[in-house]
Amino acid sequence: MTVIFSTHQVDLVAEVADYIYVMDHGRIAATGTVEEIFTRPELLARTRLDVPVIPKLIRSLQENGVAIDMAYTYDGAKKSFLDAYARRA
Repeated sequence: MTVIFSTHQVDLVAEVADYIYVMDHGRIAATGTVEEIFTRPELLARTRLDVPVIPKLIRSLQENGVAIDMAYTYDGAKKSFLDAYARRA
């Protein structure tokens, strides 16, 4: 089943979308998976979108030396945090 919705809430997008169409001034600016879209800083800047909070937090942890896998959803983050904790224990 295909469901189309429009939102500016990037945190919600990662939770519900398998594939994203980014619109800018009424035109499709980019298409891709959650990971493909949110790892393109030039696209995000040009379309005035922010990175969802979960990958933003994980990227900050990685930059500070925490060995944690990237995640974009709450379930993915839970697994990444538990795996990272298990590796440190």
